[in-house]
Amino acid sequence: MGEEVAPACTYGDDAVAEEMLKNLYHLLLWPLCNTIARCHAEQGHIRVAAAVLSLATSLPPPLPWLCSFANP
Repeated sequence: MGEEVAPACTYGDDAVAEEMLKNLYHLLLWPLCNTIARCHAEQGHIRVAAAVLSLATSLPPPLPWLCSFANP
């Protein structure tokens, strides 16, 4: 028979993957959202700026998304 393939997200890898994704969020997504919000705020679009910041702070942890895409 064929070899058994390990799932993309295993219990042992979750902590490492979660830490990497948190770092990615802090390095890329949060500054991007801040920049978008600041640009809208400077143009007087306060509601849009608030919505962008609200979205950025309410995003769920990315790890479940990663596992769901890796294991369809």
